[in-house]
Amino acid sequence: MNERIKTIIGKHEDVISAMYNLFRKNKTHLRGGGKKNLLKIKGVFRDKTSINIRGRGNRVFVEKGLTRLINCRITILGDNNTIHIGKGCKLTDASLHIEDDGGVITIGDGTIISGKTHLACIEGQTISIGEGCLFSANITLRTGDSHSIIDKDGKRINPSKDITIGTHVWVGNTVIILKGTIIKDNCVVATGSVLTGKEFPSNSIIGGVGGKVLKEKISWCEERIPMSSLYE
Repeated sequence: MNERIKTIIGKHEDVISAMYNLFRKNKTHLRGGGKKNLLKIKGVFRDKTSINIRGRGNRVFVEKGLTRLINCRITILGDNNTIHIGKGCKLTDASLHIEDDGGVITIGDGTIISGKTHLACIEGQTISIGEGCLFSANITLRTGDSHSIIDKDGKRINPSKDITIGTHVWVGNTVIILKGTIIKDNCVVATGSVLTGKEFPSNSIIGGVGGKVLKEKISWCEERIPMSSLYE
């Protein structure tokens, strides 16, 4: 999209998005004290996207600024939870799911989710994704195990934990990121990785089951630079 078209849309974004959304199969359901929930989605382009909330005091903020939600599902089951999606994001086939109370999912400006991705936040934890990230498809982020693991005395031993992803992080296809994982800025997560509760340094390639640093002092860009140009 060229800059002139972006400028025109930006000036009339609320009207253009409202007309666009009118002809799309979008659904919004508020149950259990719906009037106590706050939705800020005006000016956002939505296509076959559903928002389902059951609870009170929940907040869904999607910033306008050429933000697009395509075939997405936002589900909140609980009270006082927050979902915030920054401006200029493009989410395709994304599922944002919060259970219990006090959970937070944030996605920074300009982040792209390219295909089927599931963000599951439970027990008042946080999933934080920074600005300018790029997600491939078939990706799962989970702050908890959903069920209890108990020791011989009947004490639960598997608490839920936050997931934090920095700015400008590229997550490859078929990646699982589990509770307690911290990925710092400018990283690449290799295809098929399973990351489990470790902290990874910035500017690194991360891969494998359990996760380890494969290469350091790197960065990445969305443009595919011809290899021949590297040797000229």
